[in-house]
Amino acid sequence: MKLLPENSELILVLGSGGTPEAELPVSQRLGTAALQRCIEEIRLWNLDPRKTLVFSLRGKEGYPSQSSVYADFANEQVVNPL
Repeated sequence: MKLLPENSELILVLGSGGTPEAELPVSQRLGTAALQRCIEEIRLWNLDPRKTLVFSLRGKEGYPSQSSVYADFANEQVVNPL
């Protein structure tokens, strides 16, 4: 099991895509790689919930950002936002 460095304050989740279709459940709006990244980052966050999760990826023009979709998924997995 990987541990986070003691001096890191952030856990950065790099974007990798998905679909902006709001009618789909949030877990289905994430691409396969994005879903795997989110699950791993949530696992790391559970090791030290003092860390801040940072999600990146703008997404398509006129749609919610992919980072907000990642955050929605994390919130559904009981990661409390700041």
